[in-house]
Amino acid sequence: MIEFIKANLGTIVVSLLLIAIVLLIIRYMLLQKRRNISPFCSGCSGCALNGTCGASKESDRTQS
Repeated sequence: MIEFIKANLGTIVVSLLLIAIVLLIIRYMLLQKRRNISPFCSGCSGCALNGTCGASKESDRTQS
């Protein structure tokens, strides 16, 4: 078992690093979703879809 780890240490380290990066990205996206912040939307004021997208519908529900 130890010989396997020694022979594949580089692959194991890179794999763990990639897994950590993916988990951090997922965590970031979930936190943004929880805060109702879309990574693609900077606000409704200058948007061509002002009043028709999901973000405005969510704000309408919370105000009612």
